Amino acid sequence: MPKGPYAVASLLLGICELAQGATFTVNSNADAGVGTFRWAIEQANATPGRDSINVSQVLVIAPASPLPAITESVEINTSAPQQPYGVGMTLDGTNAGAAANGLVIRTSAVSINHQAVWDYKHLRITHFDGDGIVVEGDDNEVLGIELASCGNGIRLSGSRNSVGSVKASGHANNGLLLTATASHNEIGFGDGIIVEGSSYYPVTAVGNGAAGIRVDGPDNKLDLISAASNGIGLLFEGDRNTTGLIIDVQSNGTGIVVHGNYNLLETWGDPVKSNAGDGIVVSGVGNELPGWVSSNNGGYGFVFQQPVDVSYLGLMGVCNGKELIAKTTDIAPPTISATRGPTGMTLITGTMTGPPGSRYRIFPLTFPETPCPERNANFVYPIVVYPAVVTLDGNGSASFQAITQTFSGTVAAFAARLLSNGEPGGTSVLSGEVNVEYDPEPRADISIRMTAPVSGVPGQTITVTYEITNHGPAVSGQTFFTPSDAAGARVADNVTCSYRCGGQWIAPGQTIIVERKLRITGAPGTMLRESATLDFADWQSLYDPVSANNSAELQIAVAAGAPMLSPAVIVLLIVSVAAIAVGRLRA
Repeated sequence: MPKGPYAVASLLLGICELAQGATFTVNSNADAGVGTFRWAIEQANATPGRDSINVSQVLVIAPASPLPAITESVEINTSAPQQPYGVGMTLDGTNAGAAANGLVIRTSAVSINHQAVWDYKHLRITHFDGDGIVVEGDDNEVLGIELASCGNGIRLSGSRNSVGSVKASGHANNGLLLTATASHNEIGFGDGIIVEGSSYYPVTAVGNGAAGIRVDGPDNKLDLISAASNGIGLLFEGDRNTTGLIIDVQSNGTGIVVHGNYNLLETWGDPVKSNAGDGIVVSGVGNELPGWVSSNNGGYGFVFQQPVDVSYLGLMGVCNGKELIAKTTDIAPPTISATRGPTGMTLITGTMTGPPGSRYRIFPLTFPETPCPERNANFVYPIVVYPAVVTLDGNGSASFQAITQTFSGTVAAFAARLLSNGEPGGTSVLSGEVNVEYDPEPRADISIRMTAPVSGVPGQTITVTYEITNHGPAVSGQTFFTPSDAAGARVADNVTCSYRCGGQWIAPGQTIIVERKLRITGAPGTMLRESATLDFADWQSLYDPVSANNSAELQIAVAAGAPMLSPAVIVLLIVSVAAIAVGRLRA
């Protein structure tokens, strides 16, 4: 059965290259002597080739001293025939001595429980004063193991090792520790289908004193991870590490802490929740956390302690103890300050400060905090910022505005990215926090007015102008209008719009002008009646107090006179006349 790519590739290579070694059977609970686990490790270390160690019955072994380190390639199978889906061997290190480790791997191509199926555990390692498993070599595979009550559950310092189907609980330090030299390891792997019988080898860390999983080294990958009731769920001190599916990070002191740089943490769903403190804390640079949800934590949903990358956009905080969805600390200037504008559809105004003449792109950072029944809190949703790019004046300041859908009791925040002339520029900073309130009263009076020539002749193309004005006091939602073209006219220009037009957000006092071209096809003496009706997206219709000015109509008289020819016909006539004239001259 295939496992992690790093370990499996190297193990298959090792099998091809190494001569087949001996098989040693473990059938004794004793600490030493023929048939014991200690004896099997010693024999495998002394025997050339790739050996096998097989447990033949359910055993509980209590070493009186540290077991020998594994120094030769070997495959260890602890799945006892009598218990194929359970623990076949237990190593109890209570009497092994101070700082004694459970298993120590100091070579390559070692496989523990390669035959492990799904998330079944076949080896239990408990109560070692040192670490449960120490992996110092490269290209090894550790599967199907339950570790409890050691210093660290697994301490890994090599490269290209695979760890899966592991549960580490109740350790004094970390459930899993990847040291600073650990790189390109794979912790948890599979096809992502969480059903029995699938290729699914998760890693679970529960109730560890420091971190559930701590990653100090670079370029490692974590997938199918759960961390609960640890001091910190996941701690990233190293750089360029990535995650696949994080199943859940809950009930820890702090959910996830990222001190390293350029890590890419991806997931889906709502994995970070119900932690006593903050959900996610980031102090490194260049890290990306696209689309994370952090909910029901005692502290903040997110805390940023360094200039942030715009990759943070898309974060969602839900029902956290602190009203801020995202909090920033230690952010150097420039800063953003914001104050609440007209309520209803809230207009938040902000001031950007920094070096005179510098340019910044402003992003709304705080995405919706969904209604929280426990605390009756709702959300603020910065939808758009304008102008999106600000240039600081000679005093080093500029203003911007944000349109928001607002409900009570939360805070809006914004990111600003320093731009170079060619964009995208350099470091981003995060700041700008403002309490907002929800006001259900209608607050944005939007009107539409139409103008056009009072008359025209058949065949003439006329311009109809639509003026949409926001009389305030709040910002409008997306505002459209639907024209209704009467008989006797047809649209002559579909470029602007033909059916539903507009779609802009309109600030108080702002007028948007849209022009449409119509060609008169009616008979002289008739009257064309053109009309238009405003059409508001989403909630905006609830906030317009004056509905009488939401539509407009005008009339255009079709006058008698020579029919107006289209430009194409006129060109054709000119060419034809010119051709006739040239022919007569030649005659």
